[in-house]
Amino acid sequence: MRVTDLLKNASIDLNAHVKDKPDAISHLVDLMDKKRRAGA
Repeated sequence: MRVTDLLKNASIDLNAHVKDKPDAISHLVDLMDKKRRAGA
């Protein structure tokens, strides 16, 4: 993974509702996993 991967549209969720840092990290990992499965 490259830093630029974190800046792509598939990696950004402007409407994320997380309650704490571990929840935020989990959400980011889910976004990366969905992106990887989509082949982006």
